[in-house]
Amino acid sequence: MTVHILDPEVHMYDVPGHTLTEAATVITSMAEAGKAEWWPQFSYESENSFVSAVNVSVPQRKTMPHWVGYADASQPMKDEWDRFWHALDAHEQGHFDLVVSCLAQLDQVLVGQPVSDVQRVFNDAVAALNAASSAYDVQTSHGVTQGTTIDLDVEAAASS
Repeated sequence: MTVHILDPEVHMYDVPGHTLTEAATVITSMAEAGKAEWWPQFSYESENSFVSAVNVSVPQRKTMPHWVGYADASQPMKDEWDRFWHALDAHEQGHFDLVVSCLAQLDQVLVGQPVSDVQRVFNDAVAALNAASSAYDVQTSHGVTQGTTIDLDVEAAASS
């Protein structure tokens, strides 16, 4: 019996913009600036119509922004982007922490289940994870309460 929660593959997408304001405009127009995804799957062995062994695997992916104008930005703008990016990264990590807390013991839950019920029990566990992830987004306003907004006052102060 095992659960393999794989480290997230990291994918970056480009955010155009020469200024922090331009980059922030792109970010705020998006449904999500970052994204945590997972795809739980399982296989099992059975004996006498009951699950006797389980292997759960959970591939994951984290998608994060890369500001293409970063290299040419002033240090205060870079610092603000870095602060935003790390807050976003921490928010996405919160989703991955839920994957671990909800699925780490799933193999133990599935062993002993009737074969006729194992898919439903697995689906219920994944649904509970997805509900916890949605509740986390509601609780944090999709990370806003964790600092995932870009403070444009930094750019205004730098240009004055």
